[in-house]
Amino acid sequence: VVTASDICDPAPRVTMVETRVSGSCVAKYKLVRTWTAADACGNTSTASQTISIEDTQAPSLAGIPLNITVDNEADIPTVPTNIFATDNCDTRVDLTFEERRVASPCGYDVVRTWKATDNCGNTKVATQRIVVGIEPAVTFAVQPEQCANRNGSVSFTPSVYNFAWSDGRGGASRNDLTSGSYTVTVTNVNNCRRVYTINVPSRCDCQQPIVTVNKNN
Repeated sequence: VVTASDICDPAPRVTMVETRVSGSCVAKYKLVRTWTAADACGNTSTASQTISIEDTQAPSLAGIPLNITVDNEADIPTVPTNIFATDNCDTRVDLTFEERRVASPCGYDVVRTWKATDNCGNTKVATQRIVVGIEPAVTFAVQPEQCANRNGSVSFTPSVYNFAWSDGRGGASRNDLTSGSYTVTVTNVNNCRRVYTINVPSRCDCQQPIVTVNKNN
């Protein structure tokens, strides 16, 4: 409450005028409030207050998807449509979207960027990175180990990559395997890798036939 006092007038009249001074954007301005006190003889005195308002807070973005890795281009998800931008001052935030591809040794990255801008130029940027890994893809055939003879076999196709086995050996084809589980790391010329788990079964129908001789004959 603004009050005024005077040596002769016990109740000087107080009036207030508020002026808005616009700034560089809608949410940047000043309010100048001026109070004038006048006594019964017309003597006046003034006082003023300046309130500066400026929106410096960036908008908020909601719905931005997480970074992911996919094996091939067919697995790249579509651009989401549920991305929203809100702001504490602007009810109509400008939202833009950009997508670009960045090359990498094992394929490429899809970088999706959303940018929200309010009416005072405050911005919020959020990105999603989709790593598209062009990793070596192979198929393999497995033959079981027969009679515990270390003769289980695995053959990979194609065989042009580097094959590192969990038992320390290498090669696209093996025929010296005991039954059990193996991991094989397949690496291409760009050092892109994919790990396969191979289970070699055991076949136990290897018992030699038994011949019985009847002594009575």
